Amino acid sequence: MNTAWRSSGLSAPAGVLILSAHPDDEVMFFSPIILSLLEAGTAVWGLCLSQGDADGLGHVRRKELQKAYGTLGVVNDRVASLNDARFRDGMSNEWQADEIVGAVKHHLEHLARQQAASIDIIITFDAKGVSGHPNHIALYRAAQLWLRSQSSSNRSSSSSPRILALQTLPLSTKFLSLFGSLWQHQTLRSLLPLYGHGGTNYLTALRAMRHHASQLVWFRYLYILLSGHMWGSVLCPVRVTDEG
Repeated sequence: MNTAWRSSGLSAPAGVLILSAHPDDEVMFFSPIILSLLEAGTAVWGLCLSQGDADGLGHVRRKELQKAYGTLGVVNDRVASLNDARFRDGMSNEWQADEIVGAVKHHLEHLARQQAASIDIIITFDAKGVSGHPNHIALYRAAQLWLRSQSSSNRSSSSSPRILALQTLPLSTKFLSLFGSLWQHQTLRSLLPLYGHGGTNYLTALRAMRHHASQLVWFRYLYILLSGHMWGSVLCPVRVTDEG
């Protein structure tokens, strides 16, 4: 299966920022779309809001993140992870949406000052966060807040990036590997504007995941073997009217 990028007849974006919560998110959830974007000629940046330090391994996981992104094809100077007390990894750690928005805007301003990026699209999690992790869901709520603040202030969003959410597969097909991804694509392609998938690129994602050695416990092996999210990504615009 060849990698594809579909965008309702639009050309691929010039620059995309992948907004994730923890090192290994970029492989387990976003690798199909990252690989599709790169093959389409899009420049990809990564911003991970934590270093995944719930077990005190933040310094290790930060390096793993860089190596994994590198295997996917994103160079190190386009990948950043934050070591910020407001965004500590953990199921019980609540990330505030306004603080996330501030951190992302600050990062975009930094890239602009460095003339390093022209970000057209930000891609992050949807309301279910794929795995239901509260840190994932917090990113979606921050995306809603960003859009809501633009709407309430009547400011033009023409200069702001579009924000797209990775659609969580339903539980009934989530762990059917390639078949779950194909089901989602065939069922939702008339409704959702963007889709990336890969066959041989699955092997690239596996090689990238090997760099996250500190996280390769038994249930993650099962995930990367069975999850449809390792095979395909369907995205949809985040809307102000969506419920988080």
